[in-house]
Amino acid sequence: MKRKAAVLLGLIMTVSMIAGCGNAAANVPVVTPEETKPSAVEQALESYDTVITSLSADSWYAFADMDKDHDALLVAKKDFVFDNGDGTMAATEATVYGYDQNGRIKEYGYVAGGGTATPLAAKDSTLFYGGRDYMNKVHIEEASSEMVTEEGAFFDEYEDAIVIAFTPVDASAAGGKSAGVDLPAPYFVKGVYMYYPKDDADPSMDDFYIFQDEKWGHTENGTTGTGLPFDCEQADGQVKFTYGGAGESADVFTVEALENRAVIGAFSDGKTLVFLPVDDADPDSFSAENYINAKKGEDLVYVDANGWSVTYDPSCIAVNGGGPLTTFVYTGECAGTCMVSVSYDVGKDAKTAIEDTAKEWGDQAEITERPFPVAGDKNAYWVDANPGVTGPGMYEMAVALDHMDGYLLVDIITHVGGDDAIDIPVSDALEEIIDTFTIG
Repeated sequence: MKRKAAVLLGLIMTVSMIAGCGNAAANVPVVTPEETKPSAVEQALESYDTVITSLSADSWYAFADMDKDHDALLVAKKDFVFDNGDGTMAATEATVYGYDQNGRIKEYGYVAGGGTATPLAAKDSTLFYGGRDYMNKVHIEEASSEMVTEEGAFFDEYEDAIVIAFTPVDASAAGGKSAGVDLPAPYFVKGVYMYYPKDDADPSMDDFYIFQDEKWGHTENGTTGTGLPFDCEQADGQVKFTYGGAGESADVFTVEALENRAVIGAFSDGKTLVFLPVDDADPDSFSAENYINAKKGEDLVYVDANGWSVTYDPSCIAVNGGGPLTTFVYTGECAGTCMVSVSYDVGKDAKTAIEDTAKEWGDQAEITERPFPVAGDKNAYWVDANPGVTGPGMYEMAVALDHMDGYLLVDIITHVGGDDAIDIPVSDALEEIIDTFTIG
């Protein structure tokens, strides 16, 4: 380090002067060179020394500008490090360490990009990670000991960021234990795992395994929404998957490594895959399609347990569900409550349900029988609470259709204020829900 080199130089100069001048050296003042201040890298190495010396020999590390007060430490396994083409060894994903509000080092989490085309990069105390369709940014807030992530498509900012250069851990100084198949099963636990080919430079990152527990779950594709149920047995470095139900053929996944919570291995085709846990994803409610759409800033799909679904804009629609009644409430500026509610009930048919609704709304309510897109070749039953009324005010309409052992009732409430700049966006948002209503 520079400090040690400066002190050593001073000693050499002093000894040389004494040897060459004999007793006269007593009258020669000894000048001690000014101590050189440690560089930022030297300071970071000293700060994170305990973490670095505990790493396994196949680890790589780097310091990243993602905290306004201190550099953060990034640790990556060799499988995620590659030559960036300019002599820089870059990485696609890494574990993040940094200072907390008490000045201690803590592990903040894991960042995972989508391939070698978009290596980890940083600028302005912000780390960027992403893939073909998304580019997120993240920074550390020491005051609250939090790592704050902004999901989106920040490609313009990423273009100006500096690719982070990783350094291999000195094998002689490494003290960590390499993960591997000698670790006891289970290798997969309850949660959501995104998987992709390890050697793919630009993977799609839209395939998922959703484990309801260690023994069963389902696959799901975020683009098509399709998937298969599976059962699995985990033991002795292998996971035996059976897809589609009992009696189907099995495929064995051989675990090659367990690194930074990722499960790495291959099925019988020999292609190495990386299964990466999706943080904060609830397997009971996870939708791969919505996960991908959210990263792209696109509309989401709500799928109800009673066999229907709609598409909605999450930027202006709040969904409240979980039972026989689900509401889609407009959260933007509007003249009053604007919402769509959908309920499923049994004990009567759609025609009776709409007649009962009309009685509740009063004598002015008008019932019609006309098409509804999801009703197929059958008409649905409509009731209008304000037939013939125009201008500002509250409007309510409902449509009922026979479904399963009962009926679905869709209720639409709007408040019109007379300002098109406000009323039209409300109408568009609610209309999207009605137009995308799907059965099954």
